[in-house]
Amino acid sequence: MSDDIDEILDGLTEIAKTAPKESRRKPSHPIAKAVSALVMALSGLVSFLIVAAYVGIYIEPLRPLWTSWPSDAAKFTVTFLMFLFSAILLMWYK
Repeated sequence: MSDDIDEILDGLTEIAKTAPKESRRKPSHPIAKAVSALVMALSGLVSFLIVAAYVGIYIEPLRPLWTSWPSDAAKFTVTFLMFLFSAILLMWYK
């Protein structure tokens, strides 16, 4: 049994030695990292604000932001353009 495992490990070692070194993935683009960090930070802030409002804690300086100032068409346009921009970035730097 031990000989079988050693034989398998030797075979895997040989395969690893013959594998091309260029097969590694390129690092992510810095813009993609920045966009991801911004989205995660904003998502975390909104999640915190939702939970805080549920508990009854309101942050006064942010209260005016709860009003719905842009129209629904403007919200859709901005959201669609952001989605389109993200899709183009994903396709361009793939």
